Amino acid sequence: MMELKYFTLTCILVFNFSFSQMKTAEREDLSRINKNWRLAKTISGTYGITDTGGKIIVSPVYSKIYTFGQYSPDLALVKNISGTYGFINKSGIEIIPCRYNLHDIKTNFSALYKKYIR
Repeated sequence: MMELKYFTLTCILVFNFSFSQMKTAEREDLSRINKNWRLAKTISGTYGITDTGGKIIVSPVYSKIYTFGQYSPDLALVKNISGTYGFINKSGIEIIPCRYNLHDIKTNFSALYKKYIR
C-alpha cells in the first residue's frame, strides 16, 4: 500500500514539474488571436498555450498544435499524445475531441464541423 502512495506522489511531482518547466515561443497565428499568447513546450515535449504572464490557456497535453486557420479561421488542429486529432477554438477549448485519425479529419472536416459546432 505504501508503494502505491509513493508511486502516486512521484507521478504527481513529475507531472507538475514538467508543466512548470515550459519554454515559450511567439507564433503569428496565436498573436493574431491574442497578442499575449505564446506556444509553450514542456520538458517532456508536450505543447500548450500560455499567456506572457505564464497563465495556462491550453494545458500542455498535445504532441502538436497546428496553426489556427488551416481548416477554419477560428480553429486549430491538435494532436494528442496517443496520435489522434481534434480541434481547439480561439478560447483554447477542445471543441472537437481528439478521437479522429488525420485521414478522417482531412476527408470529413465539414461533417465534423457541423456535428460539433453548428
